[in-house]
Amino acid sequence: MTIDLKNFQEALESKYAGLTLTLSDRSTHDGDLAVRIMAIHFPKELRKQGLGTLVMQEITDWADSKGLILVLTASTDFGATSVSRLKKFYKRFGFKENKGRNKDFRFFDSMIRLPARKNPSAFVQDSKYKKIIANYKSRVNTDKTLKEEVYNELETHYRMSTLAPQKFLESFSHENFDFFVSDNFIFVGKKGRCLQVIDEDRVVPYYKNDWDFDRLNAIALSPDVLDFRLPLLCGYVVIKCPSRKELQEEYEESANSMFSSYDEYFDFPRTYDPKKFKEHRRERANIEQPYEFLVNEILYYMNDGNHRTFGVILAGDVHPIVQLVDYQYDIYTEWVENGRPENVENRMSDGNDILILKFIDNNLLEFSDDIDSKSILKSQRR
Repeated sequence: MTIDLKNFQEALESKYAGLTLTLSDRSTHDGDLAVRIMAIHFPKELRKQGLGTLVMQEITDWADSKGLILVLTASTDFGATSVSRLKKFYKRFGFKENKGRNKDFRFFDSMIRLPARKNPSAFVQDSKYKKIIANYKSRVNTDKTLKEEVYNELETHYRMSTLAPQKFLESFSHENFDFFVSDNFIFVGKKGRCLQVIDEDRVVPYYKNDWDFDRLNAIALSPDVLDFRLPLLCGYVVIKCPSRKELQEEYEESANSMFSSYDEYFDFPRTYDPKKFKEHRRERANIEQPYEFLVNEILYYMNDGNHRTFGVILAGDVHPIVQLVDYQYDIYTEWVENGRPENVENRMSDGNDILILKFIDNNLLEFSDDIDSKSILKSQRR
């Protein structure tokens, strides 16, 4: 799919006299469509009339309708007098600073805006459970009992990370592992096998996982309980690009496998009513089949580390680091050694292996060269 920037720019410049609008296509190698806003400029005599607000609203509405990522860098180059005021202006339209928990390494721009999703599929998008986490967060600093319960859960399930974080990191401070520091966590993963989850809506929980909500709560609330970043091993994922046939078989023949965990999450505490769930998914996606909007989408299927990965997202770090399972990494390295051929045997999916391999190729992270593990250990306190 290509982005028709020229016609959109010309239409807005025709609608708003005096407007100079400059956009550029910055779509990514892994298929995400993105547009950089280079300039929105009005002559001096037309400023302070609200025209910039109208134009930005049109741009963001258009981006949402097309599913486009918007990126930009706040600058005074085109008449603005304050970068900080510009950032506040852009944030009104859903832009976030491209750093910390929101950092998307595919773009060097200082601000980023993801498109509003019509049919969110994320495990963490259910408003009911988000409200539960928000309620806990509002209480945890004043409720001593709750704080102790969270700490005890962390100590039980992530003992060394909680009681001896420095020793935990030092045990991985060698050439086989990479580190990544986010606002609230330190991720540890096998060198050359890690990826950043750019869109949490694409993360699918392992369907056989037995959800322990106290454990999930503990990860989500750890930034409110601990005075250091909690170090965690990256969860393992299988990258998939499922066909309609694959999703249908999984849905119909595997007892709603990939969706059962979703259902348990939506109906916290856990209940499972397949009929109710089908109706819920159809209503949520507004389509005939509840899995339709996932067809041919790149998805992160959790193989291990459900609580860690989704707990991190619920804590506010929406782009956690995950690592490839061994068999998929082996297939990928074999493909690279063979010169990255376009024609490949489909060993991972029903006809979409080349898309999966290219996605992995474009998104594997290498960050040990940029981050000194010793400095990580010294800078745990936020």
